[in-house]
Amino acid sequence: MARIASYLDQLNPHVPTTHFNFRYFEVDLGDGKTMWWFGGGSDLTPYFLNDEDAHHFHSELKKACDRHQPGWYERFKQQCDDYFIIKHRSELYTLCTFQFFL
Repeated sequence: MARIASYLDQLNPHVPTTHFNFRYFEVDLGDGKTMWWFGGGSDLTPYFLNDEDAHHFHSELKKACDRHQPGWYERFKQQCDDYFIIKHRSELYTLCTFQFFL
C-alpha cells in the first residue's frame, strides 16, 4: 500500500479543518496475477457551520468526479454517509466527508 495524506488544522476557528488521503493497494494473488485498487477520502470539519463552505466543498468534489465518471460522486457520498452515521440518532458524525474505493 502507498498513501499520501494531509491534515490542515487552522488557528482561526472560522476556517475549517481539512484532511485528505489517497491510497493505492496491491495484492499478489499468488498465481502470477495482481489485484489493485485505489481508495481515499477527504473531509471538511468546521468548528462553526458555514453552509457556503459545505456546498463549495461538495460541488468541487462532484465536478472532479463528473470529469471522470458521472455518478461517482453520488455513489461515493452515499457510501460515506452510510459509514459515518450515528444510527441511534440518525445523524452523521461528520459534516462534509467523502471517500472512495476504485
